[in-house]
Amino acid sequence: MKKRKLPLKTVYYFSFLCFIVIPILIVLLIALFILNKQFKRQAIENIKQAQETVITKLQSDIDVMSMRLSHLINTNNSEILAYAAETDTFDYSRRYEYEQKLQQAGNLALEPVKDIISVEFYMKDGSGRISKMK
Repeated sequence: MKKRKLPLKTVYYFSFLCFIVIPILIVLLIALFILNKQFKRQAIENIKQAQETVITKLQSDIDVMSMRLSHLINTNNSEILAYAAETDTFDYSRRYEYEQKLQQAGNLALEPVKDIISVEFYMKDGSGRISKMK
């Protein structure tokens, strides 16, 4: 059996392809795969941190607003609840009078910071009364 000899140009291109191009492509693909994994992991961490920040901020806002609403309702021996209860009448002049008192008491209770725009009180019969704080 006689070995077949390849031309020098073919051997050169074959060697170049096998020893230079293919290893570079393999290293490049492995590097891209590793970078892709790291980018995904970093993106997931960033999303989790953003979610934790939002959760913390919302929890803080809920706590502050709960305290503000509690303060609004419980000031002066539940004066605001008494005014809200008196607005549940068919006498329009009396309703208007107590709506004005309710609005004044609400504005007074919310004076330092007016984050609360309006409050809705639900009566036992299911109807609602909205008091807008100015």
